Amino acid sequence: MSTKHNEDNKLDQVLQLLLDASHDKKDDLKHYVTRLYERAKNAEEIAANKVKETAVTIDKSAHEKPWIYVGAAALGGFVVGLLCHRRS
Repeated sequence: MSTKHNEDNKLDQVLQLLLDASHDKKDDLKHYVTRLYERAKNAEEIAANKVKETAVTIDKSAHEKPWIYVGAAALGGFVVGLLCHRRS
C-alpha cells in the first residue's frame, strides 16, 4: 500500500510541475501576443498617417496643376480603350 501512495504522490508532484510550467508558458505567450498586437497597431497608425499625407499632397497638386491629371486620366482611358478594342 505504501508503494501505491508513493506513486500517487509522485504523480501529483509531476502534475503540479506540469501545471506550473503551463502557467509560466501562458504568461510568456500572453506577453508575446500583447507585444505583437501593439506593434501591429503602431504599424497601422503609421500607414494610415502616410496614406493621409499622400492624399493631401495629391489633392493639393491636382488643384495647382489640374491639366496634368486630366491628361493622365485621358491617356489611361485611351490605353484601356485600345486594349478592350483589340480583344473584341
